[in-house]
Amino acid sequence: LSAKVQAIDDAQAAARAGAQAIDIPLYRSTGQITLDPTQATADAEQYLTEAGKTGTVQVAGEQVTVTVTISQPTQLLSLAGIDHMTVTGSGTAPAEQGANP
Repeated sequence: LSAKVQAIDDAQAAARAGAQAIDIPLYRSTGQITLDPTQATADAEQYLTEAGKTGTVQVAGEQVTVTVTISQPTQLLSLAGIDHMTVTGSGTAPAEQGANP
């Protein structure tokens, strides 16, 4: 359960990091918040790398979705031959204005 919560937390944080990658020239000229998909992907992936996590990043429209996978060692289940469990968690964030547009 702890690994699942951690995977979800990491996925949500990475998605929020990617969702701040707005298209600055478009925002300045129109006030419209639109994601720069390449930068959003790079920012979310960078967050995952810095956190030491692995996962996938998808940018669709104005949303960033991140799925994190964690392999958690087991204690009691190892007695039954299950040494680890793999858990995933996902998070999605909409495009948002960061602190420095």
